[in-house]
Amino acid sequence: MTTLPHRPYAMKADKSIDPVETSVSRTSDGYIDIHSHVLPGIDDGPATLEESIVLCADLARQNVSHVIATPHQLNPDDHAQPASPNEKGTHANSVRLLVRQLNSELTRRGIDLTVHAGGEVRVSPDIIEALDTGLALTLCDEHRFVLIELPFDTTIPARGIVERLHSTGLGVILAHPERYTALQTNPGFLREWSDHQVMFQVNAGSIVGEYGRTVQKLALELIQSGGVHFIASDAHNATTLGRRGPQIRAAADLIRDTFGQHVVRQLLIDNPRLVVPHSEPPMPKAPFSLGLASNSQVLQSR
Repeated sequence: MTTLPHRPYAMKADKSIDPVETSVSRTSDGYIDIHSHVLPGIDDGPATLEESIVLCADLARQNVSHVIATPHQLNPDDHAQPASPNEKGTHANSVRLLVRQLNSELTRRGIDLTVHAGGEVRVSPDIIEALDTGLALTLCDEHRFVLIELPFDTTIPARGIVERLHSTGLGVILAHPERYTALQTNPGFLREWSDHQVMFQVNAGSIVGEYGRTVQKLALELIQSGGVHFIASDAHNATTLGRRGPQIRAAADLIRDTFGQHVVRQLLIDNPRLVVPHSEPPMPKAPFSLGLASNSQVLQSR
């Protein structure tokens, strides 16, 4: 597999990237999760508010302090899409309303987690219009970064769509590149997207093997190469409710044992702070090395 040219981390030379057993531990600062499906009844995440609360409590127990709710948008399987053109904006407004309601309930129950509005937006010819009209949302609803998803088994050229998104002032983050079949069979796919200043978010579940050995190995190789900018849960359920739980703590422990605590901090705390504007403690002033100089400049400038 072709790896990216620069490494942002000082790797431990005596550590293998093969999966390892880890123990439970926590960091002093809370993790920031930029990709999750925590809202009730809006996509394939929790069906009810109570299930959302259980998932959020699970995230909080795993040291997550801020999470961006990113329901599927512009996805053919997204059953929450507006029924007609006259309803444009309904989906985004529904996300905003559910985020407010969920935060209120978390506060009432004493769960120390802040939820922000966002979306996981499927690449589409209409993506710019969807973001402009409120059919789809940027991360934290601030028009600074957009989280995009590709079809899993089809290669899409990066240039056209990324240049259009950049022209609107958006930084582009690609969700779970390790899971796309096109990347698994064609390493040049990742280089094409990275050459267009796209940042990469790897799933915590991929790191711990939830999607199989092939995906896990690729996820760890991407971290080792310095090509990963964020680790996120992509959680759809609480850990106790079945598959696709948060897995944040287990992934952080594995990364810590394999690559070091500084990599955990960069991918789960420091880089995500630049996406979530009001996370605590305050955003650090020092710039971060993100593996690709061009991507580092994109992230720091927004």
